[in-house]
Amino acid sequence: MKIPPVTYIDNNHDLKKKCEEWENTHVLSMDTEFIRTNTFYPIPALIQIHDGKNCHLIDPLTITDFEPLKNILASTHITKVLHSCSEDLEVFDCLFKMLPAPLFDTQIAAAFLGYGFSAGYARLIKILYNVDIPKDETRSNWLQRPLSENQLNYAAMDVIYLHKLYEKLSNELKGTEKEAWVNACNLELSEQFYKNQNPSQYFSKFKNSWRMTFQQQYILFNLSLWRENTAREKNKPRGHIVGDDALFELALKQPASQDELKKMVQLSPANRKYYGDTLVSLLNTLKKTLPEPSSTPWPAPNEPLPREAGEILNRLKFLAENTAEKLNMAPEMLVRKKDLQALVLSALADNLRLPDSLTNWRQAVIGNHLLETTKQWHQQRAA
Repeated sequence: MKIPPVTYIDNNHDLKKKCEEWENTHVLSMDTEFIRTNTFYPIPALIQIHDGKNCHLIDPLTITDFEPLKNILASTHITKVLHSCSEDLEVFDCLFKMLPAPLFDTQIAAAFLGYGFSAGYARLIKILYNVDIPKDETRSNWLQRPLSENQLNYAAMDVIYLHKLYEKLSNELKGTEKEAWVNACNLELSEQFYKNQNPSQYFSKFKNSWRMTFQQQYILFNLSLWRENTAREKNKPRGHIVGDDALFELALKQPASQDELKKMVQLSPANRKYYGDTLVSLLNTLKKTLPEPSSTPWPAPNEPLPREAGEILNRLKFLAENTAEKLNMAPEMLVRKKDLQALVLSALADNLRLPDSLTNWRQAVIGNHLLETTKQWHQQRAA
């Protein structure tokens, strides 16, 4: 495939000049390339920007003054278009300690318009424009210089059609009720990103923590917090510090010495060598500082629903899928399975309430119906 016309920007002067031109535009399509194999944080390697006419590849390895670009990213009259932007937001945060705004995620818009949930960029471009986007450079070395012809081609194609995709999707949304829904979801992207940066959030990924005692949950939460902070401080992947399975085993067995630590099946010799003393000391301290159950700082574990709740859960899922089908959108954009489970659990606890995610625009569209259906089931069950 022929390389589209691109401008390679690798110095402060050219970046500033281009950003001055972008001050008068209203839409910029963006993507990033990065490496993250042995680090906690992504290593930024390239920023791609398409302004509707030309494609520009910005080299973060040689540019030292990003203030002009930061001003563009913060400009409220310029919409920044990305596709499935969660990893890109990490790159922007690492580079600039800020996120672009306002955002428009084409994956979200596509899901609302019936193109499928979590539809990939290449798949959408193939469906809509019958163009094959090369993906063979996805895992290539983006830190090498000079970049290869294939890498330049790949990077450019990731934003050239993104601009076209934005125009199509935004036009389909314009004037419909879905336009406001998509805007609301795009506004939530930055909020969710910063929420996920809280080290305490990782605890919720331990799926079986609901089986633990209160003490074990307390220890697992603090082990997870220690591992998260250590991984960030050392800029190493979590698994290079201590793996999830090892943390779980440590919380269950709570070894009080190095000898007991050696019996941990999931803990590697390297883990024991570098962090054994710290883990034993931390475990012994935690066992002496158990808080009151009423003051737990960790999110409640996702306990599975009892068997008798299967009927109502299936009814709620059918209701959500039927509503989404009538609206020609992915049901996951209306309600997630975890929210349906939370709704049912609140009924079983005699504290029936909508999850926070269903108290926005979704409440009128689906939330109130789900709430009433659950209420009727709960009343019949209690009768």
